[in-house]
Amino acid sequence: MAQMRIQNVTHARQVHFLPWSPCGCSNGRVRMHAAWKTAAMAKPQVARPGTGPQVANILVIGAGVAGLTSALRILQEVPNARCTVVADKLAALTTSQGAAGLWGPYKLSDTPEDQIMRWSAETHRHLQELYHSPEAAPAGISTCQCHWLHDAPTPPPFWAPIVHQWQPMEERELALFNASWATQAPPLVQGWAHQSLL
Repeated sequence: MAQMRIQNVTHARQVHFLPWSPCGCSNGRVRMHAAWKTAAMAKPQVARPGTGPQVANILVIGAGVAGLTSALRILQEVPNARCTVVADKLAALTTSQGAAGLWGPYKLSDTPEDQIMRWSAETHRHLQELYHSPEAAPAGISTCQCHWLHDAPTPPPFWAPIVHQWQPMEERELALFNASWATQAPPLVQGWAHQSLL
């Protein structure tokens, strides 16, 4: 049976692996798949043949959305996994709790676009399913309108086909953002709008 525990190492100088004890950390009602890359890259360490049942001992660093989602996905996908989450911050102290949680690819660095498209589309699809389920309110998921404003011609991002209602902003819409009170900003020449999820 898959098990997870969370260890807070805020003031630890070194991580000590404590004797295994399961922790009631699964929340079957709220599921967010924001960290497919991390979960997919986890390398389970399996016991040697002949030493007992095959158990994957997996360590996840971080208890924000990405870390906890990775741990949850590992527990769902790896039979007999024992997953330990180690974090310097828990619950309300994480960036995940304080950020708006707007869906979108973030901090992509050199990750290939095809992988980002796959992870982003799968996450967006899951969030859409959650939004249309009775779990939407307890999970705190909602839709919002997004605007991307540019002071120079800019092509749409490669992930634009994933979102709903992606369209160029009309001149009258841009004029609202180029109002007389916006004197310190360069004039906007292009904008994109779409629906997203929080």
